[in-house]
Amino acid sequence: MNKFIGAFKPQYRVQVWRDNETPNMVDCAVAAPVAADAVAADVFEVGDVQGVRETEIGMPVKKSGRSSGLTSSIILATDVTLRVEMNYGEYGVFADQLLAGPMSLPGDSGSLVLSEDNFAVGLLFAGSEQATMFTPIQRVLDALEVAF
Repeated sequence: MNKFIGAFKPQYRVQVWRDNETPNMVDCAVAAPVAADAVAADVFEVGDVQGVRETEIGMPVKKSGRSSGLTSSIILATDVTLRVEMNYGEYGVFADQLLAGPMSLPGDSGSLVLSEDNFAVGLLFAGSEQATMFTPIQRVLDALEVAF
């Protein structure tokens, strides 16, 4: 169908969407280390996490990611609902998320997002050249039924 439409209107294409009545609130998982000495309590390039903190627009944040290393930005918006491509042509809708400026690359998902003074504020799950999305950390902790 897209080949046919493209012949007449090359800037258009057709996509099939699956309706999902319930948006996703978190994208996270928990794992157990194979050995206690296989993990460290501190965040690489950042140091010890001081606790958990709520966020606000304009708040400076940072993270240490596998691909982009130590980067920082500011929170641009809260209570964001967005559509994230999960696989080619498949999307997930996430609600009540946090938006920061660009500070991530593919492979940084799962990075802990911290305030300037090392309080955990979110868990990174999506990004682009324009923005980085993360889930408020308390929601992640609640979903995984873990305490900080």
